[in-house]
Amino acid sequence: MVGEVPWGRYSSEMSGGSYPERRAASWLFVLLLLTYGLFYSGRFTGTDEVAIFEMARSLVSRGDLSVPPLTHTGGGIDGETRHSLVAVGQSVLVTPLVGFATLLAERLPASLGEALAGPDRFAGPSARLGGRLEIFVVGL
Repeated sequence: MVGEVPWGRYSSEMSGGSYPERRAASWLFVLLLLTYGLFYSGRFTGTDEVAIFEMARSLVSRGDLSVPPLTHTGGGIDGETRHSLVAVGQSVLVTPLVGFATLLAERLPASLGEALAGPDRFAGPSARLGGRLEIFVVGL
């Protein structure tokens, strides 16, 4: 027919599938998410992750990029603040998750937050690898 696009007759078939297919896909997603949750450690495994998290946390709480003394940090211009030596891009991308996790930690009962966060894990005097709800959420 004149003016008909080749994919026009199939557009209704490609609109997202039928209800049983969507339902099966939803259940598969939930099953895979629960499986992932069972095996998720809820902690960081390296100091780069800690540096990225600390920069994002600093952006959320203070609006700057200063971090506590960590493995990959250098002194600031003023001699007092410390700044991470890893790039800031990933920290900016994870900032919404850190903000959400901070709000979640304030609103959840303490016992539930501690259960999700897991035990404290440290890689130095100020480098936490786990034990915070924010780390659990960002690591997802």
